[in-house]
Amino acid sequence: MMLLDHKKFQKFLIKYYNSPDDIRARMVGIEKSYDSGYYNIVRFYGDNAVDPCDVKIKYLPGQFELKDRLIYKFAKQIEKELKEQGRMYDGPLVTRVAAALFTKDESELHIQKCAYGTFAGSCFALDKETKLFGIHRTLREYYISQNYIGLVDHPLALCLGICGILVIKDRENMQGMLMQRSGNLASLENSIGPSAAGSVDFAEDYKNLSDLIERALGAEIEEELNLTSDEYKIIPLAYSQEIYRGEKPQIFCMIETSLNRKEISERLDSIEKPEEFTSYQFVDLANIHDQTIKTNHEAIMNCFLI
Repeated sequence: MMLLDHKKFQKFLIKYYNSPDDIRARMVGIEKSYDSGYYNIVRFYGDNAVDPCDVKIKYLPGQFELKDRLIYKFAKQIEKELKEQGRMYDGPLVTRVAAALFTKDESELHIQKCAYGTFAGSCFALDKETKLFGIHRTLREYYISQNYIGLVDHPLALCLGICGILVIKDRENMQGMLMQRSGNLASLENSIGPSAAGSVDFAEDYKNLSDLIERALGAEIEEELNLTSDEYKIIPLAYSQEIYRGEKPQIFCMIETSLNRKEISERLDSIEKPEEFTSYQFVDLANIHDQTIKTNHEAIMNCFLI
């Protein structure tokens, strides 16, 4: 079942995000020369950096629900199909972003609880053709026609994702570990992705964005990489919005560890039935753009930020 079609994505960018300013804003890498497919990129390092410790978390009351009846109907159907395929299960509430204000003087992230099924149903099946949206044919074409203004009244359930690349020093080179994602995941299945990735669970006691990052990515690292909290350090890199999956917000990080490749491999190989990945590999991050590895857009963005 085709839910997301990356082959169509370039045409979508050209149609809706092709002004010189749009293209320039998406550029990443050392010289900002690679098109990332992300926009509203806020860096946590370098010139004009925002410190995640200074970003306040503001809570919206209640639980987010899709207001557009067509999107609601479509999302419910996708949620049902993902569950029937064994690609999604009922889980904890996730974190919808209602506003993201980043300045050096005052920064806030406004969040609200949201059901994971609502998020998956409205952000993971944007290219599946349906008669439900009439002339628009797909949810991707339909939602972009709704004249929304930013995050505040966006018609999709834009829930926060987080990911990180595990980095080690190997013979003086910076090596990053990438995961071959399982085919039974709800999104970006069967692709090469970051070392750890997932949606941010909703909690009512995040102190600030730094606390959110540490807790959310820390849980993914310990579950997916089998590392303990004293064996890694999380370095936040950037916040942005991902055009491919409906403009959902995403946080990128670097995960430092003193463990070597052999030790990391032993940890991963000791996981009896890993649900998130089928294999892993170590790559030279300095030459990531020259390598033949076909990473997904989430992983390549993460590598370029590092």
